[in-house]
Amino acid sequence: MLTSSLKTLRRAWIALAVITLLSFAVAEKFSGPAALETAVVVAAGAVKGRIILVQFMGARMFPAAWRIFFATWLLVNTAVIIGFFTLS
Repeated sequence: MLTSSLKTLRRAWIALAVITLLSFAVAEKFSGPAALETAVVVAAGAVKGRIILVQFMGARMFPAAWRIFFATWLLVNTAVIIGFFTLS
């Protein structure tokens, strides 16, 4: 059962669309270091993942251990992807 209101879900969807457009703009127009560009785009993906978990999958209702697990999973994966790209 969704506990979020339709208004909250609409805001989440708009936030996801805006983050997608911003990360696309960074990837296409950014002329700085590739590692920084990659870090921004991957971090945007992590933020989107968090929004999806909380708003659309109901992570607010998960037991604390599961919330910590998923938050840690997102952070570790983001750090590993950025780290591997930076080191290559």
